[in-house]
Amino acid sequence: MFKLKSLLAKNFRSYKELELNNIDKLGLTLIHGVNGSGKSSIRLLLEYILTDATSEKIPLDEIAFNGDKDCEMRGVFEDEVGNDIIITKYRNHRTHKNNSYLTVGKADLSHSDRRESQKVINEVFKLGENTLGTSTIFSQLSESFPQSKDSLRKKILYDALDLHKYTAYSKQASKFIASYRGEIDTLEREILEVSSSINAIVNILDPKILKRVGKVGVYRGIIDKLMLKKGGLEGRLDSDIDFNNEKYQLSINLDKFKNCIFNRDSLYEQIDDIKKKLLDCEWDRKVINEGLAFLKSKIDGHKPTYEKFINNLNSIYRKYNNLKDLIELADKAICPIIKTHCKIIEGESCDDLIEEENKTKKELDEIETIKSNIEGEMGKITGEIKSLEGDILNIDKTYIKGSSNLQFLKAELDKTNIEIGNLVERYGFDVEFILNAKIESIDSTIQDFSSVRNTILKLGLKINQLSFLLDSIEGMKNIQESIDSKKDKLKDLVNRLEGVKSKIEYYRFWEVGFGSNGIPNMKTESLLYNLQNETNKNLNILSNELYVAIDSQLMLKNEEMREKTSYLVKSRDKDISSFFSYSGGQRQRVILADMLAFNSLLGKFNFVILDEVLDLSLDDSGKDAVISLLRQKINEIETILVISNDSQVKNKFDSLIHVEYLDGVSELV
Repeated sequence: MFKLKSLLAKNFRSYKELELNNIDKLGLTLIHGVNGSGKSSIRLLLEYILTDATSEKIPLDEIAFNGDKDCEMRGVFEDEVGNDIIITKYRNHRTHKNNSYLTVGKADLSHSDRRESQKVINEVFKLGENTLGTSTIFSQLSESFPQSKDSLRKKILYDALDLHKYTAYSKQASKFIASYRGEIDTLEREILEVSSSINAIVNILDPKILKRVGKVGVYRGIIDKLMLKKGGLEGRLDSDIDFNNEKYQLSINLDKFKNCIFNRDSLYEQIDDIKKKLLDCEWDRKVINEGLAFLKSKIDGHKPTYEKFINNLNSIYRKYNNLKDLIELADKAICPIIKTHCKIIEGESCDDLIEEENKTKKELDEIETIKSNIEGEMGKITGEIKSLEGDILNIDKTYIKGSSNLQFLKAELDKTNIEIGNLVERYGFDVEFILNAKIESIDSTIQDFSSVRNTILKLGLKINQLSFLLDSIEGMKNIQESIDSKKDKLKDLVNRLEGVKSKIEYYRFWEVGFGSNGIPNMKTESLLYNLQNETNKNLNILSNELYVAIDSQLMLKNEEMREKTSYLVKSRDKDISSFFSYSGGQRQRVILADMLAFNSLLGKFNFVILDEVLDLSLDDSGKDAVISLLRQKINEIETILVISNDSQVKNKFDSLIHVEYLDGVSELV
């Protein structure tokens, strides 16, 4: 609670000098004077000291006495811990110009810019835009909560409860949400890329071979058994073992070579097919780009013609308007140069000008038609350009997918060509012929062992087939592991995406929680509940029939609830609830009860100023009731200053300050 201790002013309004001391000990005080004596200037002085403005919006150059110089205003306050707070302000001062100064205790918190000094004053006293007008200083121009519109009521409540910070919090949450949405776009793009990569590799998998991955151990066991059986037979051919070994190796290499040739041819076909498709894409893109270039050049070609028509059109418009002006002047016999009546022109025919005007109008219509045709053609070309650009995007997607498949097939082809190259280097250019020749030579040598050899050969071929199958299975297994790795990455990206989405939900919760329907609404409901109770306490003293009902929600005619502050004034004698349905005196009682309720709930000062509240629609009994209420409130508020020109209530106050106005100067008596 801040105490007001003293006020001082020099050359302020109609006062050459004004000084009020020991204000915190005045109690219930009447500031009395006739209309125009300057009593309300005391309120204006305090308003300007605290807010750098007045509720009447008085021009700043009229604050000084008679618009003169050296206006000085000072207010001395005391904070909760006993520090003096001194605010000194100047207007049109020879030395201090329009500066403002603030000290709290021994600390000087002033700024060279008075606007910055005012910000500090607002922070020290926790002043909002409507703080004083709703809780401390009341006049005929004060914002009245009962008769205000919902938007102003909301503004008053937000200002009183410092709810604007929640709006800032909600906006900050919205910024976080926006930033995370950008991260979502990035993750979704990465997910799409990984998914596309998986789809490209999946197309290479052979489902039949892939099903056999789990049987690798079985195949290895079969190979081992065949190798064991083959070794036993080979033991029977000790004398011919070298031939058998050589033939076996030759047979393996021959099968390997044939398989490599087969795989190579198959890979070449696949690569050629993909290359053809890529070339088709490149050709289509080239054709479309040429079409785009043609269309764009076509538009560029239209532009000079179009601009020329526009310039020509503007020129003819000027000519046409000039002709109309000349015809109009000629009709009125006014000289087109000096713009005065000309007897020479009077009665002269202007048929030539009219004919020229008609000719120019026809020329204008023709150019307008050509202009419209050009604009239509340019619009059509622009539509074709957008369509072609969409085709290019689709071609690029197809090209990227084909390029990925091509790289994989080329890698497989390189492996196959290396194996073929190794065999050619070992056996010569015609590998298959040479190997067959060697095998036939060995067969003739070991003809006596043909039966055993045939069995061994069959076993070798079977082992070779199984080994090749195992190699194929291992290759598919590696591809599957690559897919699994990418799927793990995809899963991680999806989890990260879900995490970011959960963060968005978290901040969306606070976006709503700090929004108008969240914490501000709860705090507003609490204040309105207390405001209703305090107002009704005050009304019980001012009136035995009126009471108010305040709600943060309003029921519409269709019985739906809307977020709107409802302020109903009810009577025990009448079935009406609108504030404006009551008499002026009744409305004044409600306004005063509401003002003092706001003071009880939100007041930050030990004083209240009521400017001419006794002079507004109150009869004698109403004034007595107000004074009775103020006497009760003086126990809560140290100083209540009532400004009035009513002489009949003088003896009902603890003290009296009389304001006299003589020869254009106000002074306190």
